[in-house]
Amino acid sequence: MRELALTVLLVTSISPSWASAQDVDEPAVEAALLKKFKNIKRKPGLLTIITHKGPVTFKDNPVDGEGAENSFLVRSYALKSGRIDYLVITHGYEGAGYTLVNGATGNRIDLPGEPELSPSERYYVSSLIDLESGEYPNDIKIFRSSDFGVVFEKNYDDPPQPGEIHMGPDQVRWLSDTSVNVVEKSIIGVKYDKPSFHPTIVKLVNGEWIQKDTK
Repeated sequence: MRELALTVLLVTSISPSWASAQDVDEPAVEAALLKKFKNIKRKPGLLTIITHKGPVTFKDNPVDGEGAENSFLVRSYALKSGRIDYLVITHGYEGAGYTLVNGATGNRIDLPGEPELSPSERYYVSSLIDLESGEYPNDIKIFRSSDFGVVFEKNYDDPPQPGEIHMGPDQVRWLSDTSVNVVEKSIIGVKYDKPSFHPTIVKLVNGEWIQKDTK
């Protein structure tokens, strides 16, 4: 993983499994970030990120059962332009999800997993694989860092794979600013110990992001 000026929640691949996040002390990570950034405010049940265009808020819903939500600031991205983006994880009644906040514009984008910047910071890529529990989407998303506009997205669960095949993006890494290596992992039924792997590349070609096999 390329070294960047950022604060990291997880030191994993670009497509972390949710199991790898279970032992992270998110309140402690947030507390450290609150000390670092004066534009981040925490009140009971409310996280506020003050961007150049105004505040972005995440309100907790501390109820038992359906509708419960609990958010934590878990990572910051210091771009070469001087802008800082902020990553928030929100835990719900079933599962969790990430939201990236643009520190300049206040724009926000919901993501399947922790995003990573491309080499020249023009794009982010975010992905997640969950072939066993079925609680999280198998998804990959590439979007511009400037305005968070999505340029490529693939949801492996919609439509479902044929038969009992389950597939997701297992290994995802930037090769260059315009190409991403994506190794797809698939299993049949519950044969978790007998997966198959399919190497591909997602590349910008003539203004369009397309996915091709690399075999």
